[in-house]
Amino acid sequence: MFKRLQDVTPQSDSERLLLLIRKLNIKQYQFAKELGYSSVYIESVNNGRSPFTGSLHKRINAYLENLDKENQKA
Repeated sequence: MFKRLQDVTPQSDSERLLLLIRKLNIKQYQFAKELGYSSVYIESVNNGRSPFTGSLHKRINAYLENLDKENQKA
């Protein structure tokens, strides 16, 4: 059982994806568009109906790297 909020950690890539979208403070459909995926696919991954593929991992990492570069310029 959990004693502190800090003890709660994502158990899957789907949970990480959901937390990432929330942390970025964007809508799921906006995130999907940025990655070049449909919002239906991203929702399906979040709900565990579709697999979290290596391609999705790569696109997310590339998106985050580009976002970081943009933030460093600002």
